[in-house]
Amino acid sequence: MSSSTTMEKLPPEILFKVLLEVTDLDTLASLLEASSTLWRLFDLRSSSAILERCLDSAYMDTDTKTVIRTIGYIREGCLPERVNSLETLRRHVTNDSITHRDCRGGNELMANMYMDYNPEKWYMRVDDIFSPNILPEHCSPATLRSILATIRSITFRTMTCLDSHLSRFRALKPRRAADPAWDPKDVKVAQLHEVPSIPMTIEDVGAPTWLEEQRVMRAFWRVQFVQDLRRAVRTGIVAWATGDLAELYSLSVPDIYDFPGIERDFNDASSEVYSRISSQELTDLTLIHMAEEHLNQHPHMPDPSWRRNGPDFVRPPEPPPPPEVEWGEPAQVVTRTDQDLLSDHWSTGSARFALTFKSIRGSQTSAMVPYRRLGVPIWCKERLDGYGLVSIPMRGSGLAEVIHDAAQNLLTWVTALGAEDVSSLVAAEKAASLRIEAARRGEPVAGASIWVGRAGARGRGGRGAWGRVR
Repeated sequence: MSSSTTMEKLPPEILFKVLLEVTDLDTLASLLEASSTLWRLFDLRSSSAILERCLDSAYMDTDTKTVIRTIGYIREGCLPERVNSLETLRRHVTNDSITHRDCRGGNELMANMYMDYNPEKWYMRVDDIFSPNILPEHCSPATLRSILATIRSITFRTMTCLDSHLSRFRALKPRRAADPAWDPKDVKVAQLHEVPSIPMTIEDVGAPTWLEEQRVMRAFWRVQFVQDLRRAVRTGIVAWATGDLAELYSLSVPDIYDFPGIERDFNDASSEVYSRISSQELTDLTLIHMAEEHLNQHPHMPDPSWRRNGPDFVRPPEPPPPPEVEWGEPAQVVTRTDQDLLSDHWSTGSARFALTFKSIRGSQTSAMVPYRRLGVPIWCKERLDGYGLVSIPMRGSGLAEVIHDAAQNLLTWVTALGAEDVSSLVAAEKAASLRIEAARRGEPVAGASIWVGRAGARGRGGRGAWGRVR
């Protein structure tokens, strides 16, 4: 006799108690699929509270949970009345999640860190932000089941995306200079093919980590959010003006989130110390590009029999609070959690790429494309270390702890690519050099990066404004 048949023989009161004890999303979905009685009970009794408890207990990125709950409000058609256009959606909903709450005005930490931090205009008061910490109170069972189905679908897409990128990454054969003393200054990508090199020893860290999985999963949920919003506005579940519907369908997913505007706002609350990596696009944007590419290449849905095949992650204990430090004493090193790392605006891979390829600033977004295919923005520090993709760290950033020679690093990163991609890097480096020279001569440069312009302004005594990293 199957376990599902045995379950059907239990009294409804006992089955309902089983539902009330479930705290895992996968388990809840499997139980509802296995038992028609549980399915009916879920429809009749406290279904919103049951799903909310599972979601609250899930070891999942904080911003992802917010996106899932907000999708619940979209599907129920109960977004706040003030969220009635794309502009108000960005201002009251999406900016908070995309910036990992850095857009909240009155942030004393930010004010202390950045002399020119300005909490007005774009920076929001917390009371104006819609960031739900529970699902809609009277959410219908149909909506709740649809959310469970979407969770399963996105888990499937996350795992297949990780598998494909990890397969390509593991095919790398990184190399280093045969001469350990090789350390030229200002080496160019175009010169690296002349350098004698030898294979490096690889150390693989195994299956994707929780941090890597959550980075990818969050990107798929951000794409799903836009798909849900478009559908809800088109069908009238969310009542917006006709012009907003046209805009929702004409803009790309990144433009709906207004990443260019967010990056400008980051630049306006500045810290020059991060200028060397802030020319690289925000990792959230990079990961959305990667999620969309995967969806275009793998549009199929999971088979009904599909189950998550990977390690079960357990939430680690919270680190102890740092001890209070008296004025004048050295600051204590604060242990950063994986959740803290998920809230960085640049992942370890994105930051290391920007620091390694600083010679092509202004062309880094296009130069990152082949490294996106290898999953570099996804991977944790330990995985990148194992394949030699390291960088000289930016002082105080905590994003690239392994120190090696800049030229050796560049050689290893470039040997990870094929000949066609290396040629693209050479072209990007040459174009960046021409732009910088033109800017120094004071000539207008078509398509010049904001970073070149601001570098020129600083050189003439102006005040620089650079993006920040937490």
